[in-house]
Amino acid sequence: MSAHASGISVKFADLIRQYDGTGDFLEWLEKLELVAALQNVADLEKFLPLFLSSGAFAVYKSLTDVAKKDYRAVKAALTKAFSASPLKAYEQLVSRRLAIGESVDVYLADLTRLAKLVAKVDEDWLKCAFVFGLPEEMKSQMHVACSLMAMSLAEVVEKARSLEASREACCVVAAKETSHRVERGGGRVSGRGNRACYNCGEDGHVSRLCPNRKGGGAGEVRFCYVCGASGHMAAACSLRKTAPSSAKNE
Repeated sequence: MSAHASGISVKFADLIRQYDGTGDFLEWLEKLELVAALQNVADLEKFLPLFLSSGAFAVYKSLTDVAKKDYRAVKAALTKAFSASPLKAYEQLVSRRLAIGESVDVYLADLTRLAKLVAKVDEDWLKCAFVFGLPEEMKSQMHVACSLMAMSLAEVVEKARSLEASREACCVVAAKETSHRVERGGGRVSGRGNRACYNCGEDGHVSRLCPNRKGGGAGEVRFCYVCGASGHMAAACSLRKTAPSSAKNE
């Protein structure tokens, strides 16, 4: 079977994978129904079985002939067999948190999906679940800045988007400032992110207290205190800010 759009032939198999009983059944079914609606497919009870395989097709074959002719009966049987149970969905729901790098919109969509599998829920319940799963700093700011129950779910999500954007911007600025300090001679940074000794390169102490200091022998490598580079001392560093001669004479 194929669809035609603007002179381009598209196979249904390119749009909808066969469902074998694994993965999110309700998401798969929603996509199948969408494609069927766009292509004006009316007899879904005949259309759907063409995309079932393995365990899913076995469930379909187990239905009576009467049930196979009723799309709602086919859908109900497959949903019962392959969608998450309310208990399993609840376990996933209460442990769901906003993942690193995940947008608040994707997070909300998955919360809504799980909530529908558990039971019929109202907007206030979903708002609480949404805020509860945010990172601690975002959650604290939401509590301070928002009257949660006075806001709609859309307003809560929009506030979370702005906090998420602000947090990402702060991370970028902090990274640039750290890079700038190192490049401008603010000191060397160890692999663990701490300031490192100018003398030996290890962290946990400063150069004047360095246990590895050799007292200026010929084999010792010394580092400039201003820029952190080797090969010259602080007095000869080109980055050193010297005061005007007139200021020294005052």
